[in-house]
Amino acid sequence: MYKNLLTILLVYTTGLSLQAQNPIIAFPSITVDESEEFDIDVTVSAFNSIVGMQFTIQWDPAKLYLLEVTNFNLPDLDISQFGNIAANLDLGKLPVLWDDDSLLGVSVPDGTVIYTLRMQATGIVGDTIPLKFATSPASTELVDNGLNPLPVTEIEGVVIYEDIVGTKQIDKSNIQSLINYPNPFTDFTTIGFDLQETTKATLIITDLTGKEIYRETEKMNSGYHQKKIASTIFPSTGEYIYYIQTNSNQLLEKMIFVK
Repeated sequence: MYKNLLTILLVYTTGLSLQAQNPIIAFPSITVDESEEFDIDVTVSAFNSIVGMQFTIQWDPAKLYLLEVTNFNLPDLDISQFGNIAANLDLGKLPVLWDDDSLLGVSVPDGTVIYTLRMQATGIVGDTIPLKFATSPASTELVDNGLNPLPVTEIEGVVIYEDIVGTKQIDKSNIQSLINYPNPFTDFTTIGFDLQETTKATLIITDLTGKEIYRETEKMNSGYHQKKIASTIFPSTGEYIYYIQTNSNQLLEKMIFVK
């Protein structure tokens, strides 16, 4: 079933207009409790005039259990496009093969959730489970309405069981807000946060394994603060965790860097 999406489309599609684009498929990073049921939203950006798509998400089946696939948000996308789910469940893989029956090409806003996996956490505190792109049974491929295979940016995710150092959100009484913009970003991003009192604050950025790539500590007055972060500190495309720490509190969020 999952051999070559372009070959399949060529059988019944005529060439249409060429669209220059660089689509993004992204898996999230999530912090969960033991035995918790939770959602994994699969999102796309720069998804313009697409007539075909295939890829496979992979996880550790000993740590995560797939309950259902739902929330389909592309025309003609339904459970039938996910192959034999039962056969792939023990492998911790879920392939999808979708095409636009109209053959005109589908465009959706950036950040659109194309489908959702309902999962149950089956690991223990301290586990970190990557959400990866696999090359089989369906390797990643998108095709536009000119029958052009497109370069795809793959953003992998992770499921983190609570109590891992640096990822747990705790009392935030003196940190009112935390956000970065733009997000996703390419050249730079600005981190904004609001402190309710004068305090020593530390801004930290890590990758999803907890490896620190940025740290800055200074005494800050109460009020809104901004820090511009250049893309040069990020080693590769993907999701990163950033957080503000004070003497007794911290607040975290996630950002996406795309080269």
